[in-house]
Amino acid sequence: MDYLEEDVLYNDLLHSDSSKLYVIKGCEKSLLIFYLLIDTENAELKVEIEGVANKTRTNVIWLPQSYVYYVGKEGEIRILLSNHQVSTVFYRFYVDISEPLSEVSSKSLPLEGGQVAFHIDLRKDDRVLLSPSPNGALNPRIRVFVLFKEIIPEGSLYKLYQYGLSSYNFSSFNADLGGRYYIILDSEQHKGTFSITTSIISPSWNQEWFWFVVLSIICVVATFFVNISRVRNLDRIAAFTLISCYLWLIAIGLAISVIGSFAYGTSGYFSLFHLLMVFYGLGHGLQIYASFLDRKIIVKACPFCGRQVDVRTENHCCGHIVKRISVAWFLIPLSLSFFFFFVGYLIFEWAFPEFLDYSLWIASCGSIIGGIIAWWVNREIYEAKSWKYLAEGIMFSIISPFLILFLLNMFFYQHTELLVSTGFVWIRIRAAALTLPLHITLISILISMGLIFFIAIRSKRIE
Repeated sequence: MDYLEEDVLYNDLLHSDSSKLYVIKGCEKSLLIFYLLIDTENAELKVEIEGVANKTRTNVIWLPQSYVYYVGKEGEIRILLSNHQVSTVFYRFYVDISEPLSEVSSKSLPLEGGQVAFHIDLRKDDRVLLSPSPNGALNPRIRVFVLFKEIIPEGSLYKLYQYGLSSYNFSSFNADLGGRYYIILDSEQHKGTFSITTSIISPSWNQEWFWFVVLSIICVVATFFVNISRVRNLDRIAAFTLISCYLWLIAIGLAISVIGSFAYGTSGYFSLFHLLMVFYGLGHGLQIYASFLDRKIIVKACPFCGRQVDVRTENHCCGHIVKRISVAWFLIPLSLSFFFFFVGYLIFEWAFPEFLDYSLWIASCGSIIGGIIAWWVNREIYEAKSWKYLAEGIMFSIISPFLILFLLNMFFYQHTELLVSTGFVWIRIRAAALTLPLHITLISILISMGLIFFIAIRSKRIE
């Protein structure tokens, strides 16, 4: 057993009916290229590669053919060469493992017609400029690839698809999705050492600070619309209601920032999401408490005739309802279902990852709790209608886990394609960072802006 080094040319031989084992260490999510050149005329060698490497196909054909493998995790890779012929076989080979591209990277191409690989991790909409520096006659060709996993009836395999066009001297491309891109360079007639210069141009919305700036702007706008300073002049119920409106506006701003930050792969989305859960919960809590205090006021003047009405026994006067119940109460079970799910998911992921599926049961509990809260707060004012909240809470406790599971499947399988060709069906999954489609992002932001306007108008009416 011989241990190998990367991009080093080895000359060796195999006698008849013999084999030789070579070992090299692979890096996580890298490519391994095994390039073999047999010097003995009309001879063949059997190549077997085992360990953490997975056989990978490409939609580009190199002659002679290279052995390309995707290395899913760090570990040893064993390369076994066997000679089943009657004569001795002489051969040359090298092994290349992709390395991350830096501002200036260099590699050695030990054999003519061979390939070497790099990889680079990008965010959505990043633009990459690649410029190799020729070394004498060596002027490598650049090809960019993205990785797919294909599931066929016989099993699963990895495949590299070329991303864009191949080129010499200079290449550029835009990342349509976040994730790892693989760059393979080859030369048909020359060998030697070369270097490649890399530069990445990222738009503003790919930067960590951008979505925090968006949040800050929304907070300033929310403060202006709500005029939170007037809370000191309001009674207790109105003050809590106004503060809850302000918290909801901040929560919507956080939601917009989370959507944008996650869609473009910035790491700040996790902190923003935690803040969103805090403000989402506080907004619910204060609004429910303000409504609870309001329901304690059992006598209210009719807005049309001024008569004092006991809303527990008679909530009608002059043909109108004296104290109305907002239709938003019907959304409480569903809203708390999603809130409990996200909180449960975060807790289980942090402390008990093996029980992550139980967060769906937590969502069911949230629906029931939401129905109970809605019924308890409104039971004395509108007894007949308040029982519907309990029924709705029970109904959503059954529906919400399936709804959440459906949305999660759409989210986690967004890069999955079902392909059919002449009766042959297979699944193709792109190895890319999860994101949100542009239309979903835009729709979510538009809905959020509409909610901001609605809550701002409602806050102006609080007296």
